[in-house]
Amino acid sequence: MSRGSSSASCDYCGLPVSTGRRGAGRDSREPQFCCLGCRVAASVAGVPGSEGQNRTMLARLGFALFFSMNVMVFTLALWSHELLPASDNAHAVMADGFWQLFRYAALLCSLPVLLLLGEPLASQIGSAWRNGSISTDMLILGGVVAAYLYSVVTVIRGEGQVYFEVPTMVLVLVTFGRWIEATAKLQGKKTLESLENLLPAHARIVAGAGWREVPRAEVAPGDRLLVKAGERFPLDGCLVEGLVEVDEQIVTGESRPVEKQPGSPLLGGTLNIAGNAVVIASSTPGEDTLSRLVRLMRQAQLSRGRYQRLADAATRWFVPGVSLLALAVAGYATAHQGGAEGIMRGLAVALIACPCALGLATPLAYWSATLAAGRRQVLFRDVEALERLAGIRAIRFDKTGTITTGQPMLSTCIAEHEDRTEEIQQVALGLAWGSTHAFAGALRRCLSGQASASFRGHQVFPGRGVSAQREDEGRPAWLGNRQFMEESGQHIGAKLQEAIDRAETEGDSYSLIGWGGEARGMFVFAESPRPQAAGALADCAALEPDISILTGDHVQRARRLARELGIPADAGQLPQDKVQAVLAARERQGSVAMVGDGVNDAPALAASDVGIALGCGADLTREAADVCLLAEDLRLVPWSVRLARRTVRIVRQNLAWCFAYNGVGIALAASGRLNPVIAAGLMAGSSLLVVGNSLRLLREEPGGVANEREPTSDNLSRKASPPTSAPAPLSSGVPA
Repeated sequence: MSRGSSSASCDYCGLPVSTGRRGAGRDSREPQFCCLGCRVAASVAGVPGSEGQNRTMLARLGFALFFSMNVMVFTLALWSHELLPASDNAHAVMADGFWQLFRYAALLCSLPVLLLLGEPLASQIGSAWRNGSISTDMLILGGVVAAYLYSVVTVIRGEGQVYFEVPTMVLVLVTFGRWIEATAKLQGKKTLESLENLLPAHARIVAGAGWREVPRAEVAPGDRLLVKAGERFPLDGCLVEGLVEVDEQIVTGESRPVEKQPGSPLLGGTLNIAGNAVVIASSTPGEDTLSRLVRLMRQAQLSRGRYQRLADAATRWFVPGVSLLALAVAGYATAHQGGAEGIMRGLAVALIACPCALGLATPLAYWSATLAAGRRQVLFRDVEALERLAGIRAIRFDKTGTITTGQPMLSTCIAEHEDRTEEIQQVALGLAWGSTHAFAGALRRCLSGQASASFRGHQVFPGRGVSAQREDEGRPAWLGNRQFMEESGQHIGAKLQEAIDRAETEGDSYSLIGWGGEARGMFVFAESPRPQAAGALADCAALEPDISILTGDHVQRARRLARELGIPADAGQLPQDKVQAVLAARERQGSVAMVGDGVNDAPALAASDVGIALGCGADLTREAADVCLLAEDLRLVPWSVRLARRTVRIVRQNLAWCFAYNGVGIALAASGRLNPVIAAGLMAGSSLLVVGNSLRLLREEPGGVANEREPTSDNLSRKASPPTSAPAPLSSGVPA
């Protein structure tokens, strides 16, 4: 956007409307429309309280079409008179009388069309002028009025050619073409509005033993809300009473219902499937997750990328240039071939060069892309992020929480004495209940089906382990790392020592358990890759960028991960090392995308050309990320790259078509080979071609992610990640 200009959105379709310095002080209450089609369509579609205006404008269109058809009938009769002269004097007198009658009839029938459809065009011109911009609509209206007035003078003089069919059909075709454009553009606004409508208009605030219903806008953070089964949560909050199942697909893309217990966070707009819930609101109206999602999508649609700025710059030069050319062609033709020919040629140039298609070439394609991305839980911060993503030459992936789930899984249990395996697992489970460490959580998940030993007095030693007193024996037990065992005086036997050496060589994580002065067992943990990781990385490799994984893990573990996934992995990468790796990749390959979880990877995300954060469903405010993947599905990474490349390709196609079409069309119109009516039809057809090409982004999948069902207004996406398999039963020394 040029300096000194600003951007607002169309009150009908939501696409950007540029306003210049002159429009800076305009009345903000005045409706703004990006084109004549939206102005007419808004009148026909109506807004709350405008039913009378709706019917009036609809009647205008109907009457204008009726009178235009009559003008065409009278014009055909006039052409017949010229082609078929009368056979005798009597018939000649009668034919001349009908000829004059048809000319006046065409004059009278074309006047209502000029008034009915010319007025919205004049209003659009006035609005653009107040905003500090000009458009070829001014030339079109001027040519239409000039053709009509020329024909009126010709009728009054009783000689010469009339052109009443030109202004009437031009107005009908221009209005009809832009009506179709506006209808196509409106789809995106309706989709976003349907998402906003998912939030309930009212909420139940718990008051004493009962509740009272209030408008959602009156709810404040800290209010206790009652949400019944089958209703949507009005705001973000925390569950304090009840056990419920929640459908979070609209935000996170998770197709399976999620069980929520007291203390669990809840997202505004998600659906309570089963159970009544009492929730403490944690957000204000308009700042809940769903509202922020819609707001960020709108901001992305209103942003302007490199190609949009190119089209804007071309339009700023194009419109005055075409205006001068149309006037010059009209003046030259008038001087050499008469006023009628001058009017027709000038009007044809203005019509064929109307920059409607040029104005639609980029914003409608970007609108379609952001809407298609939103349906797949992909959120672009702005259009420039989409353009940069299309040109990436390297992708760097974080490991923990991105390639892997971030949750360790128990893979092997090794007992010093085979016959004590079951007791080891029971003691480990009892100790694990007293710790919040990730390894303790893995033990609880894997051993939850077994009975646990009874303990009291759990004591956590950060960075080392946990200990507690066994109630059955009255002596302590320890669970933790090797240093913890040695400090607590637990001797490590030969079998466990061999297992420890093997685990350290291979870079595996492990914990030891011991009591009575002896280390009794060892648990080896593995970090499981996401189910879609291998396929997603293969899809990324097919796109031909340079790909590698950045991890802080041990070298041996990184090598094993690289073998499993077939992708190079750089080990020992601290946050600052990842930044240097991104910068080095940019020097070697070019534009770099960094994929991470958006938390520990924030420096690397910010240093990359395109930062992609995975799993932002409950956190849309990760400023370091240019692209937020609301669902934790790695397949969305190659899907987004394909969408970005396809979008840029379609934008380039649209711009190439517009420049080629205008160049050839202007040459034909200036040379007199193009009738204004045909030029109006071609102008509408060109705009519709651009619209159809842009809307292909909505109809066709770039590949990589398949939806389980088509998106609806109640569900942006029905996409499910394959479930993570539950761990198999453990055996002594055998991987689960």
